[in-house]
Order: sequence, then C-alpha cells, then structure tokens
Amino acid sequence: MQHIGLALKAEIVEGMAPFSSLYGESLATALSAHLLRRYTVWKPAMHDIVDTHASAALRHVIAYIHANLDQQLTLGELASIAHMSTYHFARTFKQATGVSPHQYVLNARVGRAKGLLMRGNLSVAEVAQRVGFFDHSHFTRYFKRLLGVAPQTLLRQNSKNLPD
Repeated sequence: MQHIGLALKAEIVEGMAPFSSLYGESLATALSAHLLRRYTVWKPAMHDIVDTHASAALRHVIAYIHANLDQQLTLGELASIAHMSTYHFARTFKQATGVSPHQYVLNARVGRAKGLLMRGNLSVAEVAQRVGFFDHSHFTRYFKRLLGVAPQTLLRQNSKNLPD
C-alpha cells in the first residue's frame, strides 16, 4: 500500500496527475484489490489462462487503444469496452499482455511516436500531441525511458538520413 501511495504522490508532485488519469485509476484499482485480498474472507479464483470471451474482448480493447492513442483513455472506458469491471479488466489485461493497461498505452504511444519521428516531417511537439501526450516534457521523459534516446535526438539522426 505504501508503494501505491508513493507512486500516486510522485505523480501529483510532478504535476502529471491531470494527464494520466489511466495511471491514477490503475493505482486506485491496485489499492482496492490489495485491500480486498488482505482484509476479506472471500478469495477470487485465479485462472492460469484467459478465457476465449476475455481474449476477444481484449483484442477489441487493444484495437480501440491503437485507434485512439491521441485521446485521453481511462481505465473505466477500456473496461466498459471489454464489458468487465475495472478490477477484472485490469487483472485480465495484465495477465494477457504482461503489462498494465496504463503501461500498454504508454508503450503504444511511444511506438507510434517513434514511427512518426522516423518519417521526419513533424516536430517533436506535433508528434507528442498526435500520440496523446499533452505535455512535452512528459512525452520526452517516457520516450527516453522506453527507448533510451530522446525524441529530439532520434528526429535529428533520422533527418540526416532523409533524401534532400
């Protein structure tokens, strides 16, 4: 619980709370799940594999994420598309993909941004906006964290390779 609280506090202190409601909702869901597991008698059954219905729903959600990367996506919205509760959706999504919905969206945004930067016809700020980052520094930080290079560096390196 302490780690969840510290992560949420860090998000608020950095001023990113309004830009990452999906992250905040993920933390709230994790906190709820922890409290339910720790302080209730009922234990949910964990399945080793995701059932066929859930797989189809998750494929639909993943397609929706990729089609709407420029929008602010919420955990509730994604769970609704999958016809699941937010807790069940977050757990099932992570079980199926290996990452939380929030991390999946960030990875997809950074992947799309890399492709746009490789084309070389947009500025870093334009790319950040097109992939759903509403703050340039937030975009740069995640891009560099995931790919190991700043978006400006990738853009400069790629523009040298483009034909005149």
